[in-house]
Amino acid sequence: MLIELHFLPSLEYMALLLKHENITFETAETFQRQTYRNRCYIRAANQIDRLSIPVQAQTKHHRITEVQIDYSERWHISQWRSVCTAYRKAPYFEYFSPYFEPIWLSETPLLFDLNLKFLQTVFKLLGISKNIHFTETFEKTVVKDDYRNFFECGKNKIVDHESYTQLFGQGFEANLSILDLLFCEGKNARNYLERLGKDCKKK
Repeated sequence: MLIELHFLPSLEYMALLLKHENITFETAETFQRQTYRNRCYIRAANQIDRLSIPVQAQTKHHRITEVQIDYSERWHISQWRSVCTAYRKAPYFEYFSPYFEPIWLSETPLLFDLNLKFLQTVFKLLGISKNIHFTETFEKTVVKDDYRNFFECGKNKIVDHESYTQLFGQGFEANLSILDLLFCEGKNARNYLERLGKDCKKK
């Protein structure tokens, strides 16, 4: 399958990856604003929080692997604090958070590299092994399994998500970042994604 790399991906994205043994990440595209490439969603006490990675303006129109992160506002420190506030009482936060904190605070220069570090960590924690490849040139049309831009922020592909226990609120919030599922469900997260993947199909 061919797909762009996301920031701490949604559950539908993760479920789709899990279904494919060979995954090729698009490296030759240009950066697209207001997408999962630099944003994800978590559940906080009173709302759904959007976590965004600011990028340097002069690199916004560059190849995705050349887009530089803007750390001038020290957003990564306050963002990690927000994650801790949201999930410190989650049953698996203490176990998994030490894997994510060093990456969050590392000030990795490039967006693509940061996203890849996070995804590799998630794969490791869930025992997921895939054949990973990267494109060298941009191909506008791909014959099979082209999932580029398949996922759009705020638009779920699955109507009825299986619920799991979340920390806040009365109702279940579907398709949040993989962080939510990991911190709430632990190692059972992989089983959840496998079940979810059965319903995640390209129309």
